[in-house]
Amino acid sequence: MNPKDGKLLWSYKAKDSIRHNTICLSGNILYFIDRPLAEADSYSLALAKRRGKSAKAIHKTGLLIALDSKSGKKKWQNDKEIYGTLLCADSKSQTLLMTYSFTSWKLPSEVGGKMTAFDMSSGKLRWHKKTVSGGYSKRSRPVLLGKRIFMEPAVYDISTGKVLDMKINRSYGCGLN
Repeated sequence: MNPKDGKLLWSYKAKDSIRHNTICLSGNILYFIDRPLAEADSYSLALAKRRGKSAKAIHKTGLLIALDSKSGKKKWQNDKEIYGTLLCADSKSQTLLMTYSFTSWKLPSEVGGKMTAFDMSSGKLRWHKKTVSGGYSKRSRPVLLGKRIFMEPAVYDISTGKVLDMKINRSYGCGLN
C-alpha cells in the first residue's frame, strides 16, 4: 500500500495460510511462511484435548517466500522442510532464522526443539540444529545480535548454529543478564 495516498500497490494471495509470527521485513524484502493451518490449533481439537481426548499436533510443511516489498515480485521460494512458526532476520549476517514461537502462550503446533538458518538473498539452507532444552522459561523469542543468536537457555553462533560457551541468566521479570 502506498503510504502517501493509501492505494494498493500489490497483494499476495496465500496458497494456504500466513501466520503473523512468520512475517519478517528486512530492507526491501518481505519474508514469510505460507503453510496449511495446523489441525491441532483449531478450537474444536483444543476443546477435545481439554476434555481428555487426544489431539495430535500434526502440521504440514509449507513454503518460505521472499518478495520485493515495493513491487510484490517473488525473489525466491524454498519448499524444503519449511516447518517454522516464527522468522527472524539479521541484515548484517544476511541470516534468516526459522524456528517455533515456543512461548507460554504457544499453540499446540508450536512444538519447539529446532531452528534453521537460511541465506537471506537466496533462501538456501545454511544450517539446521536442535535447540538446547532445559531451563527454557517460555518467555522469550530468539534475538539475533551481532554474531550470536540468544535463544533461552543457550547462545548460538549465527554462522554455524554451534552452541557457544555462554549462559543466559534471567533476572526478575523480562530482564536477562
